[in-house]
Formats: sequence, C-alpha cells, structure tokens
Amino acid sequence: MSEFDIVVFVDATNAGVEDFSFTKIEPKSQSPFTTHAMFPSGVLFLCGELYGKQPETYLLQVRGYEWEMLEGLSEQAERNLWKAFHFFRAKLHDWIELGQEHEHEGV
Repeated sequence: MSEFDIVVFVDATNAGVEDFSFTKIEPKSQSPFTTHAMFPSGVLFLCGELYGKQPETYLLQVRGYEWEMLEGLSEQAERNLWKAFHFFRAKLHDWIELGQEHEHEGV
C-alpha cells in the first residue's frame, strides 16, 4: 500500500448503501489491534506509522442482498456490481488523465 499514490478498498455491504458508494478514507488509529478485523482507515493509519506514507485512499462499497453460501450473485447485487464497475472504470480514466497532465507539467 505504501508504494502507491492511490489505493481503493472494495467491500460488499448490506446496509447504508443504495447501489454502491465511493468515499474517501482518512487515517484513524484502531484499537484493539488485530489484523483479522481492520477497517480501511486503520490500515491507512498503520501504513503511515510503519512507512511514513499515506496514499489517497478510498472505499468502494457495493450493496449485496444475500449472504448465505450460494454460488453466484443475486440479480440485484450483480446490477449493483456492474454500476460500481462502470463508475470505477470512469474514475480510473480520470486518474490516468490527471497523471498524464502532471507528467507533461513536470510534476
């Protein structure tokens, strides 16, 4: 994580999101510490503590509906995943364009 300028965590959720959400993450100390249950904000905080770098970090949450061990996604979840995918693909395009502009400016 410390070797990148932008990091995106992707997670399925069952509450608080209509189709999908994309939010910026700020570093936050987490306690008690366990690597089996860390939030993205805690991972970002730890990256800063260990490596002195905190990349621009986001959380892409996709709404899911069925949580039993089944094969495949529900139709609603699959629609949400495709909406999130198209959003994220456009976001990547914007970041790439912005990066190329900075290269030409000598940044």
